[in-house]
Amino acid sequence: MSQPSFTCPHCKSHAIAVKSRPMGILMKETTYRCKNLECGHVFVCTVEVSRTLSPSGMPDPDIHIPLSQHMRPSQKLAAS
Repeated sequence: MSQPSFTCPHCKSHAIAVKSRPMGILMKETTYRCKNLECGHVFVCTVEVSRTLSPSGMPDPDIHIPLSQHMRPSQKLAAS
């Protein structure tokens, strides 16, 4: 699996993930470092599960993720 990357917002070079920590079941925070040595920007991104595109075959009853409005009606029924 490839290493997660992000674009540096300042110089537009690739930035690589240097560490990550969970912020909960549905969210994590990742620290990125710009690969451009002249820039050197280090920044944090937050990744969060925001909606379901295809329902899980093994749903956790304690997890509530909104259904995408773009799901087919049959998928929405299966998810309820």
